[in-house]
Amino acid sequence: MPWWRRQTETQDDGRPDLMACGLALLSDTELERRVDELQESLRAAGIEPETQYPPHVTLWVSAATEVRIAPATASLLEALPPIEVALGSLGCFADEGGVVFLAPLPSAELLNVHAATVAHAQASTIDVDPYYLPDAWVPHCTLATVVDAARMADVVRVVSQVRFPLRGRLVEGALIDGTSGDVIDRRPCSG
Repeated sequence: MPWWRRQTETQDDGRPDLMACGLALLSDTELERRVDELQESLRAAGIEPETQYPPHVTLWVSAATEVRIAPATASLLEALPPIEVALGSLGCFADEGGVVFLAPLPSAELLNVHAATVAHAQASTIDVDPYYLPDAWVPHCTLATVVDAARMADVVRVVSQVRFPLRGRLVEGALIDGTSGDVIDRRPCSG
């Protein structure tokens, strides 16, 4: 089960207390604008897009709390390099309840940064979700998280209207609270 759906306890109001943080790379404003436009096209077609988080590529997630993770990731965020990215295809996690995403074209730079951030987390005794380990990670930029199987053809129809790849840069590193979507720490990639 993905990190944003893992329930550890229930809050007073009955909502799940997900207790997860993720380390992500945020896109530049032009790529963010293009992803936002695509999400608006999905909304116009009656498909609710992912809007809790800004467009990003998650490097890893952990069930550990922000209090535990934030100190260990501060220096890492400062060291992340900006990365050229081309979102080149549409994908879905078929067993994840209808998550659809844009997949970056593979690049050695993105894969190397991912592996280095996972190694840093593990060296800091942060348990990285197994879905985000180097041999299991599927890099992606989420478009929508709850798409009924009957609507997948509509997603393909909307996305096929876009000229791919969507090119841009991943220019900020961010530690994101998986429950609230709040950015806990955000720093320009300058490494």
